[in-house]
Amino acid sequence: MLYEIKYDVVALIILVILFALARLFECFPTRENKAYMIFILTTISALASNIGSAFAISYMPLRLINLNYLINVIHIILVNLVPFFYIFFVLTIIYQHSPVPLSLKIFMRVMIVSEIIFISLTPWLHTVFYFDIQGTYLHSWGMTCLYIFDLLIIIFVISQFFIHKNKVNNKKISLVFSYSIAVSIAMLIQYYHPNMLVIGLATAISEAISYFTLTNPEDFTVRDMGAFNRVAFKEYFYARHENKQRKALAVFYFTNIDVMKNVYGGENSHYMLKQFITHAKQYTGRNYFFYLFHNTLAIYFKNKNDAEKKLGQLMADPLMNVRPYKGAVNHIHFPLLYKTFLLDDISILEKIDNNADNQTYSKLISLLRYVQQSSDSSAHKINYIEPNDIYSLNHKLFIQSSVMKSVQNKSFEVFLQPIYDLKSKCFNSAEALIRLKDIEGNYIAPSLYIPEAEKNELILIIGDIALEKTCEYIHKTNCRALGIKKVNINLSIQQCMQEDAVENILNILDRWQIERNMIRLEITESLLENSEGQLEKVMNRLIREGIEFALDDFGTGYANTSRLLKFPFSEVKFDKSLLDAALKDEKNLIPLKHLINMVNEMGKSVLVEGVESQESSDLVEKFGAEMIQGYYFAKPMPASEFTEFLKKEM
Repeated sequence: MLYEIKYDVVALIILVILFALARLFECFPTRENKAYMIFILTTISALASNIGSAFAISYMPLRLINLNYLINVIHIILVNLVPFFYIFFVLTIIYQHSPVPLSLKIFMRVMIVSEIIFISLTPWLHTVFYFDIQGTYLHSWGMTCLYIFDLLIIIFVISQFFIHKNKVNNKKISLVFSYSIAVSIAMLIQYYHPNMLVIGLATAISEAISYFTLTNPEDFTVRDMGAFNRVAFKEYFYARHENKQRKALAVFYFTNIDVMKNVYGGENSHYMLKQFITHAKQYTGRNYFFYLFHNTLAIYFKNKNDAEKKLGQLMADPLMNVRPYKGAVNHIHFPLLYKTFLLDDISILEKIDNNADNQTYSKLISLLRYVQQSSDSSAHKINYIEPNDIYSLNHKLFIQSSVMKSVQNKSFEVFLQPIYDLKSKCFNSAEALIRLKDIEGNYIAPSLYIPEAEKNELILIIGDIALEKTCEYIHKTNCRALGIKKVNINLSIQQCMQEDAVENILNILDRWQIERNMIRLEITESLLENSEGQLEKVMNRLIREGIEFALDDFGTGYANTSRLLKFPFSEVKFDKSLLDAALKDEKNLIPLKHLINMVNEMGKSVLVEGVESQESSDLVEKFGAEMIQGYYFAKPMPASEFTEFLKKEM
């Protein structure tokens, strides 16, 4: 039988060109790209052996029958390995960011070994093919079995895509489906016309379409920097994670490159980082650099020792001069300053958290952002990322989760702390404070969750919840009957900056039928600096409605007499730190006394926070304070306890 090898020759040419293109325009070695390259190489090997076996069958003399058997056994093994590497390629698409299930791996290995054994027995058992006494090549029953098995593989692949269709985009599903149909048709043609070797051509064309459709180097690179991007970093992480490789990860956070951005433009910062990468590769070798986020590069090393050695050499030879922009003739003296962080074993994240792969990757990115903000880090040494950093991050994320859940469920609690009037010698006002329980039922300190809420822009919602719940308490309890004439509530700057801030506050008060003069809104002194214009408008409108304002945390480093004159505060709350300083050192009694006198002379009420003893109470009363608040009288307490407290004091 004479075989028409022209189809295989064309297919071989296509795949060789394809392989050359893939090498020329090197893509990032993701699992998918590696599997694809192995798929191409296996197909090339199968095509070459197909052509070789066709010549052997047609022209090899009968006396070399054993060699002919060997050539054809190798050929059929290579041809039938192609479907298995096709499965491997498809599985890397489906399980892009998670390990391929062990059961599938075992199944594939068992089937490959079984098929190789089955084909290898052919010279003795004639399982797949045989040569008759004239030396004619003939198919045996096993060849039909192999065709059927290959069709079953294609059906299996299609079924996997439909089962996991939510994990794969439609483009990839369409390509794999088209490939499967094309190869299936080619298999049927070749089964009934064995001399027409068309399966290889169908495979080659499908692989070429896949390359030009799916493989885009730009998806993984930051070209103007000469680095790979975050997508590539994620792929590389999952590949290392699946293979249980205990790689060390170094991160460079550039602290002064924004200075150059302001002078030469943001696009040129990439060019400067490119110069650093070129410089660094003298010591790091061919390791991949990844651009993760703002002014941050990352690089993997074999292990901790490898990282320490190469990073030490790099830090001993800092890059002092750079070209400020592409095409610049002269260098400028501008040492690129950066902090170096080292995680000596990326698997430590999984050991500590025991999270799923996608959670571990997200935790890694959060950890790298978190350590950059550390005040303990230095630009002149390797800053090691320790388990304590991970525990601290976990606690931070735990707080964020608790805040999110409480916002969704509106499960914040209102605590109230009574305020003592030194003139009337009774409790006639209180401060409402928002409290948060974590998901385990423990209270979280406001100093921990308020900053997180501000970063995530949830403080606006929390502020509304606090006002709503405070008004609900006032309405249901009839606070005036218990002697409370005024309730202080904190107002965040985010609330003030809303266009409908005034309307929103008034609507909440009206909904609970709260008299305007029952509420005093507290503004933290530190918030005044960057929002004076809008805040003044909001304050003036609300004051016209009968609502008063208090300046909170006075004396915490932002004290500004002009603001006391400018803003219509009816009350000024002296921060606890002023009182503590005065009690520790008599020198600090003088400024405390004069500040209280000054505020009194402005016609504003003075409230001193943090009063925890009779001594401090007597002191501030002597200096002219009108009201005091602190643990000496009572701690903040739940609303129900506050009601009982007031009843006992009546």
